Amino acid sequence: MKSILTTMLVCMFSTTIQATILVVDNNINNTTVYAVFNDAVAAAIGGDTIYVQPSNISYGVGNIDKQLVVFGAGRRPNKQNQSRSVFTNLFLNVGSSGSEILGIVADQIAGDEDVSSITIAYCQVGIIVIAGDNFFVENCVLRINGGFDYSVRVLNGMVDTPRNNLVFQNNVIRGGIRQMDGSGCVFRNNLFIPASNYTSVFFSWEPSVSIIMENNIFYGTTPTNCFVCTFNNNISFASTQDTLPYNNNSGTNNLIWLQNNFVDADLPITNFVYNIYGYDLEIADGEAGSDAGLDGNDIGLFGGAFPFSYAGEPAIPVVRNFVLENASVPVDGNIQIQVLLSAPE
Repeated sequence: MKSILTTMLVCMFSTTIQATILVVDNNINNTTVYAVFNDAVAAAIGGDTIYVQPSNISYGVGNIDKQLVVFGAGRRPNKQNQSRSVFTNLFLNVGSSGSEILGIVADQIAGDEDVSSITIAYCQVGIIVIAGDNFFVENCVLRINGGFDYSVRVLNGMVDTPRNNLVFQNNVIRGGIRQMDGSGCVFRNNLFIPASNYTSVFFSWEPSVSIIMENNIFYGTTPTNCFVCTFNNNISFASTQDTLPYNNNSGTNNLIWLQNNFVDADLPITNFVYNIYGYDLEIADGEAGSDAGLDGNDIGLFGGAFPFSYAGEPAIPVVRNFVLENASVPVDGNIQIQVLLSAPE
């Protein structure tokens, strides 16, 4: 960690993003141009970046209709101000293909018909609704919303159009997955945990087909209702279908835990999605699943390409502390500000 002036932070952020940056801040007495997220979207052009300041006030319903990068503060930022960038719903409307949503908290993120090439990372989301191809969901906590028992729903349209290349990596996923049947759909290094009223990963009345399941942990939730799927190097524990693969599925090197092998996370752990600092979900050293993934790393959240982050901070410099060093400033004097900055956690 090092001290740096605010101007240096702005310069670093600007050179990293290489696009026009619009800042949205709905806090009282804010000094930004935009207090309403949708006003910033209207002012932006494709390829711009919107930084959503952390706040104790929800930004409400956001609508994106162009290709944008949206940065929030993270799921639970480890800094002086632990407020987050919260929405009730974030809609990816026509024109938003290619957008990236990073570090926000929302009850729902929903893509319009054929909106594609979306990245959702370091977020906490109730439900993700997908109606296009090429969605990449990484390092998120998906926790269901309201009375629903699913956290991912794939909409296949009126003519049952397959949705292809849906990739979920290093996420905590609570509840079910509704209807995946395209090519290139992959779940890798995720932790599946049960919803209170539903304990199967896939829905029997909207089953999924041809999914690749690698390096996941099914912890108290059952990986049934998947057909012609490939199960490699997964762990199951306390489910009704611990033996993998089953039926017409294929795969190898799957493990069954006879006891909980996490460092500290006993079933039931559904509260994990509400208190991400309450458990240690790494596989204990020497236990089954340690260094047993396809890539030689751990099975579960902390292996693979995007090891899970408890704080869920996007990959930009994070201001940990902000200090105003002089309480009063004479005419033509200088304000002394110290910012403590570090890499994201």
